[in-house]
Amino acid sequence: MPPTALVVGQSVMKAFQHLSTQDLHTRRVEEAYRVVVECITAVDPAMRLYMFGSTAVYGVHEKGSDVDFVALSKTDVEDGKGEDAGTQVAKGLQAEFLGKLARVVRQKHFSWNVEEVRRTRVPVIRVKGGSSVDFDITVNRRNGVRNSALLRAYFEQDPPCRWLSMGVKRWSKRAGLNASVVGGSITSYGFNLMVVYYLLQRGALRFIEPDAIDVANVAPVPPYLPLEPPRNDGAELGEQVLDFLAFYMHEFDAARHVVSLSRPGITTKEQLNWTKSAEDLARMNGEKINYQWCIEDPYELNLNVGRNVTPLKRDFLRKHLEKARETALLTTTE
Repeated sequence: MPPTALVVGQSVMKAFQHLSTQDLHTRRVEEAYRVVVECITAVDPAMRLYMFGSTAVYGVHEKGSDVDFVALSKTDVEDGKGEDAGTQVAKGLQAEFLGKLARVVRQKHFSWNVEEVRRTRVPVIRVKGGSSVDFDITVNRRNGVRNSALLRAYFEQDPPCRWLSMGVKRWSKRAGLNASVVGGSITSYGFNLMVVYYLLQRGALRFIEPDAIDVANVAPVPPYLPLEPPRNDGAELGEQVLDFLAFYMHEFDAARHVVSLSRPGITTKEQLNWTKSAEDLARMNGEKINYQWCIEDPYELNLNVGRNVTPLKRDFLRKHLEKARETALLTTTE
């Protein structure tokens, strides 16, 4: 007998009960922000620092969570709807700036662990042991700020929806589905897109044009957004969890449709040319792209956030969606 919505909601709430004793205010992040600004100013005083990622999206900061920062030029900010350059030249310039920044961070904070990661789609430096929070820094990448601001704008329409997002994110990591776990294939960002898409299809949120998000109008450090306990003693959260799982198990047509916030309504794979033939052609050109579970990035052209979902991992995802109903997002097994 599957658990009731109330049981599911309360089980998910219990998994997050540690948050009730934590200070979730973003002030610790603001302290780290000031430290990073000081280092960036030493490299280029004209650069501006922005926060993005889960802390920006949810408006709260859980102890132990990493924070994402990006350094933007004045032009990046003023052209706040522009596309990020993806050329090798641009990537090289980003890596060069980050190399200079890494040296400054090491000089000013010699006890911190600073790692330069260049062989990724986006060059990044990772800093651990510093200023009460660990953080990553990228440069000249507006999309992260816009993505986070878009998701934040959706969750601000109905702040309690953050509980569903947080529950799904936690489940994805424990189930081995999240890209942050060995063998995972969808990032936390991708799961957030799935949550918002589901809520849009249910009419729980109002559609926002992605082009309405302009970096020039985004706060460098988005303000704290208090996280209130789930409504109705968790029953409403439980209903959302069960309906989210049912939607992706039985309603979302993964063979034909795309999870997309780029336009209202349904987006098909045919519209984006994310078909089996396109997948085969990409492989002939040496690209590892899958169109088995499609999640369209709102800002990066022709980017499938679910590109790492192979047929095997798609089936793995479906099995875990089924299991999640019985285990309340893997919270009743603990």
